[in-house]
Formats: sequence, structure tokens, C-alpha cells
Amino acid sequence: MDEFRLLSLLSDQQPRRKRVVENILKGRRTVSTLFWGMRYGILDWLGYEKKLQRDTYDSVFDQLIQEQLVEAVDQQFRLTEFGTARLNQLAKTHYQPQNLAVGQFYDSQLFQERLLLIIQVVSEYSFDNRQYYPQLASQANLQFAREWFRWFKINGTVDLFAKEIQDLLQNLNDDRLALLVAFRFMGHGTMGLTTQQLAVEYNSDVDQIAAIQTDVMLGFIPRIKENPESLLSPLIAGIDSSRVSASATQTLAEVWQHHSFKQISQQRRLKESTVKEHILEAAILLPIDEIPYDALISQSLRKQLASILSGQEIDEWQFDQLTAKLPDLDFFYFRLYQILRSKEHVK
Repeated sequence: MDEFRLLSLLSDQQPRRKRVVENILKGRRTVSTLFWGMRYGILDWLGYEKKLQRDTYDSVFDQLIQEQLVEAVDQQFRLTEFGTARLNQLAKTHYQPQNLAVGQFYDSQLFQERLLLIIQVVSEYSFDNRQYYPQLASQANLQFAREWFRWFKINGTVDLFAKEIQDLLQNLNDDRLALLVAFRFMGHGTMGLTTQQLAVEYNSDVDQIAAIQTDVMLGFIPRIKENPESLLSPLIAGIDSSRVSASATQTLAEVWQHHSFKQISQQRRLKESTVKEHILEAAILLPIDEIPYDALISQSLRKQLASILSGQEIDEWQFDQLTAKLPDLDFFYFRLYQILRSKEHVK
């Protein structure tokens, strides 16, 4: 966690909750965290720094406050004029990830491990060398590499493989980024450079180098997907990951089948509150047309809510304000309506 990263996750217009930003980075998936992450427009950062320590986070945050780059607003925080200026200055020299959204749908670690492993395998093969130690990888990926290599010897050549790798790097249109990734490759007579070595070479920090390498390689996935005939195409098989939990996905499917919350609760031995949390999670993370809003919120309730909340910003809506006029209103419908209106505004 560095100054630039935290500044980039705050806003000079919208006050934001300190712990929500932290929990997004750590990948904590409570409905509250996901909802406010959506409202802040930072959901693509979900789980970006899973090992982030609170002491480290708080230390950086406190320093920004002391330097008057961030100010408190009703127990929330926003960038000051100085903070915005500092962010713009740092943006000139710091890398801003371009492929965060890709990382929400694919297992980045699995893909990187596969890619680096097969590059080593093909390199050693090109020198007819069978006596080498493969770089550290999971047993599953070592098995994947064996199966891919058998397929490669039938369907590809070393030259074609090398060209595909070169094309990926050249399409970055940035020699520095290409080198930072290529230096990581291990092959015949080449050990590759560690992030620590590259940090020294480029006068940067280790986290920044690692972030660049991960982001650039994530960007390879859509390009590989565009060409099913690519020798790299097998690398992306089975690395899909859903933003929505498996349990929430199942609940959503049952709602589409017109099962009531009570039915789902009884059949799956879940609390109704858990079933509702599943729907809210899915509504936050999925496109608007993948949620049966018409079945979940009646038009009459929508009109009532719209009338009471008219003229207010979504971030300022208060549940207590609604229950004063709609005493039987379930918080679930309040939150779901907030999500719906947020998605409609984005659209």
C-alpha cells in the first residue's frame, strides 16, 4: 500500500468510508462492502491486496491526513485540493493498472504460473534439453504443462510459439512494460530476474514491479481469447472465476425459476436473511439485465420509494427516513432499490 494507490481510491467529490476502501482491497465480500465499493466505483480493486495489513493501511492513511491531502467529512474522507494535485503529480510517474476488470473474471495467479512454465518448457525443448528443474509451480500446473507440451509438439513449432509471445509483448506498445515482463521469463541458460532485482534496476519498489507484471499479463488473456487457434489458447481453459459466489449464483438461479425466499431457505437450509444477501451480492456484481428486478420489487413499491427519495443523492438515502412512512419496509428492498437506481444511472 503506497500513497499513490490510496489517493487513487479516494475522491475529491464523494466522501468515502475508510474501512470500505480497506475491505475492498482485502477482498472482504460483505454486502455492505460490495455495495459501497460499487457506489465508489472501485469494485475492480476487490481483493487486489489480500495480504494488506491494517497497521500499514492506517499508517499511510494517517500520513495523508497529516499532510492535509485527505480530510474528514462526517466520519468519511475525501481528497483535499492538495490531495488532488498530489494525485495528478504522482500519476505521471506511477503505473495505473489497466486490466483490473479482467482479474475479476480470471484466475491471474493460475494463468501467470502456466504461462511462465510453458515458456521455460519450450525454451529448453528448443535446445533439446530434458535435464532441468522446472520453476516452482503447483502440481496441477506441472501436469497441465506436461499435457500442453504433448499437444504442442503435434500442433505447433518453436518459431510459431516465439512469434506469439513476441506479438503479445509488441502489442503493448511500451518497451518498458514489455521488458519488465520479459525479464521474468525463465528459459535455457536464463534464470529470469526477480521483482527485487528489477526494482533495483528500474529504481522502483517491489510492489510496483509485481503490480505491473501481473496487470500486463492479465491483459494477455483477452488477446489470447480472440484467437482460438493460438498455441496459448489452452492456457485460459479452466481459469474462469465468477465474481459472484457459487451459493449466490445458485440462489439467483432459483429466484429466476420463481422460487420464493422461503422456499429457497427451507430447501437449502439457509436463513432467509442469507438468501436475501445472496441476491444483493449478485445484484451488485452482475449487469442489470441478469437480475429479475421486476419480480423482486413491485412497480407500486418503486413509485413509493421514488416519491419519498425524490431529489436526494443515492449516497444520502437513509433507511430510517423510509420506515417513518413505510414502517413495514424490509431493508432488503431498500438496498435492492439503491442498487437498481445505481445501475440505471450508470446505464
